[in-house]
Amino acid sequence: MHTKRIILIALLVLAAVGSGIFATRLSYSPPITDMLRTCIDSFKPEPRRDTCLKIAVQLLLSRVSTEDLMGYIVASTTPEAIVGRCHEIAHVIGQESLIRNGSLDDTLASCTPQCAFGCTHGVIAAEVARSYGETYPGDGIEHADAGELKKLGRTYCDRGLAMCHAVGHIVRIASESLTEALELCDSVSDGVTATRCYQGVFMEDIGQLSFVVKPVEVTFTEYGYPCNILAAKYSEACYVQLTEYQEKLFEQRAIPLREQHEIASAECTTLKQPARSYCFFGVGFKIDHARLPDGSREYVGAAFCDSQKGSDAIACMT
Repeated sequence: MHTKRIILIALLVLAAVGSGIFATRLSYSPPITDMLRTCIDSFKPEPRRDTCLKIAVQLLLSRVSTEDLMGYIVASTTPEAIVGRCHEIAHVIGQESLIRNGSLDDTLASCTPQCAFGCTHGVIAAEVARSYGETYPGDGIEHADAGELKKLGRTYCDRGLAMCHAVGHIVRIASESLTEALELCDSVSDGVTATRCYQGVFMEDIGQLSFVVKPVEVTFTEYGYPCNILAAKYSEACYVQLTEYQEKLFEQRAIPLREQHEIASAECTTLKQPARSYCFFGVGFKIDHARLPDGSREYVGAAFCDSQKGSDAIACMT
């Protein structure tokens, strides 16, 4: 009976897709609610419910983005039965998004912190399973607090750069501040591995500013923040993400897009090497991935980097 219900859910979604119910963006239509509620209401034993949710989420992600699906499970129009279990559902969204995308960095970047960081937790759990197999050392690193991470973090960071980057995300979630998270990375990693941990910390830190349901007041005022107040060892990881912090100020101050590029590059020119090259690398990366208000790609990265000189141009173009 349980198997039949799971198959019915899969058929329901496929029928909806085939009939055009789903658009490119997520529509808060009854079939989506019915799918998720059927999994929640009909499968009380956790393993069966998890299997049901995995099938439903797999099919949904074939048509909609991770961000949109996360938005749906916390929307004011979504039934309380779903919102009340959004951490569990978000876990599955994160897991299935990683399986679908394959890239740990891209999948973590697509997660939002709603539902107590359930999506990020799911991605980490899936990456651990992918690295270690179905069973792995430690118990639930994705939910570890700062104290547990000090004990477990080294084990995972020693496993490889990707896992240590993932640890960085979890470290920031578990820490009270950015500096505390970076110091925790120092306690579980070193060298190149530590840089990957720092990158996870900065990604998660600015993500908390970018995606919270209620906008967070941006308390910093300088375009060099936070890189300009941190120790030099954090520079490489920080400056790659600096433009994401700057974007918060650009939005707050309504800075035109082309002027944003000029401000970002001007900030880089105030720095000494190697921070200057790290900064221009981050600017080039950001511009090459920039999108216009209508969602289309801007594609001005090559021209902008060519307009720079010497090592600045090389770092930007890289």
